[in-house]
Amino acid sequence: MPGVSCPVFGERAREEPLDRYCMATFTGGANMGPYEAAKHIARVSPRELSMVRNRHIDIKTIATVVNASAELDVVKAWGDGTAVAADGAQVET
Repeated sequence: MPGVSCPVFGERAREEPLDRYCMATFTGGANMGPYEAAKHIARVSPRELSMVRNRHIDIKTIATVVNASAELDVVKAWGDGTAVAADGAQVET
């Protein structure tokens, strides 16, 4: 990810657990697997990203974050939550 100037990337992320969580969340949200992400982030291994995802991020955690963010004032400014926009991905229901 050339040009990313986020303080959580790089050497400090190895020392700070919160930084590792941020990195794992960001790369997961960008739909990057740990191996692909490690190719683009200096000094982080696929194992580190994978470990955080496997041990600490599950569906319950994701639901908690999504539900909490839905309560933010900025989200409520977009509407009442009865309509959504999609990126074109097809999901079988």
